[in-house]
Order: sequence, then structure tokens, then C-alpha cells
Amino acid sequence: MSEPNPFRTPQPDSHPDRDQPIQHHRVVDFGEIISRWEKLRWFYNGVLVVFVLVATFFGFQSLFLDPGYWICIVFGGFVANLCFLTGPAIEGYARFYWRWHIFLTYLLFLSGLGFTGILATACIVNFEQIFN
Repeated sequence: MSEPNPFRTPQPDSHPDRDQPIQHHRVVDFGEIISRWEKLRWFYNGVLVVFVLVATFFGFQSLFLDPGYWICIVFGGFVANLCFLTGPAIEGYARFYWRWHIFLTYLLFLSGLGFTGILATACIVNFEQIFN
């Protein structure tokens, strides 16, 4: 009698439930998440636009008429909106794998807005040193 091969692929036992597809019990409605975050995007962009205009007008008037500065600001706004997409992605994954409360959505949003404000401030203050 030969010994069983330890490297052989195990054969499935006959079980009627094995042929059924795996079903996840958690369902995440990404449409709802994206819809909520798109409403927050208006506030996000509004705060950043007002912040950049006020900071430029009152703190760095020499940059106000510099076209290179405004090209940099528009590019920064594009990058900021790409970074904004991490919010709904984090919420979607978190809702799938853990519990999530709407409070965490707003905390995540405000954290991202604060981080973007810090980056915008750094770019405004250091624009001349970086690009000139």
C-alpha cells in the first residue's frame, strides 16, 4: 500500500452548500457615499477658493497679478480635488470592513480640509522661493 501524497491537491468533500457562490453579508452603497461627498465638495472648494483669495490679497499682493502664481493655484486646486477622492474611498472601505458612523465622515472631511489648507498656505508662502 502506498503512502498518501502530501503535495496532492485536496479533493473537496461532497457537500451541497459548496457549489453555492460566496455571499458577503455586508453591502455598501457607494452611490450614497459618493452623493454625500459630492455635496461636501462644494463646501471644500468654496473654503479653499476664499482662503486662497483672502491670503493672496491681504498677505501677498505682489503675487496677485503674477500669471504663474495663478497657474500654480489652478494646478493645486486640481490636485486638491484628486486628494479629495480619498475621503469617499476611505469611507467605503471602512463601511465594508468595520462599523462607520456619519460623525467619522465629517471628521475625515474636516481633517482633509485642514490638511489641504496647510498645504495651500505652504504653497502661497513659499511660491516665490520655489518658482522664482
